[in-house]
Amino acid sequence: MKQLEQRRVNARHAIPDGWTATFRVVRSTSGVGWRDARLVDLTPDSAAIELFGLEPGEMLAGRLELNIFAPGSCPTGVLLQGVLRHATVTTGGHVRVGLSFPGLDAQQATFLELLDQLSQAHSTSR
Repeated sequence: MKQLEQRRVNARHAIPDGWTATFRVVRSTSGVGWRDARLVDLTPDSAAIELFGLEPGEMLAGRLELNIFAPGSCPTGVLLQGVLRHATVTTGGHVRVGLSFPGLDAQQATFLELLDQLSQAHSTSR
């Protein structure tokens, strides 16, 4: 078990500055649309994100849609649908969630692999 946990920790990479994200809860009963999120780290098939703008008592369950945008004056990105794996409250009072991305198409998988490689290169250059 410890070896699996260690491998998972080593495989996660912090996101370089400039990348942004928005999220929305699929089938939300709150009626709230897209909100800001902060990418914390990722692997080629999962991500940890910090969610902003949650309503008091809002339930998180099931699926979240996540838009990840590349930095730049004309940002482009990709829309992913993730399955909520866990949620915790940070010391700052925000909610941090872990998402997995089952059933990625080729373009989505390539995007996440590229972002993971950029993140890995960025973290080793520090």
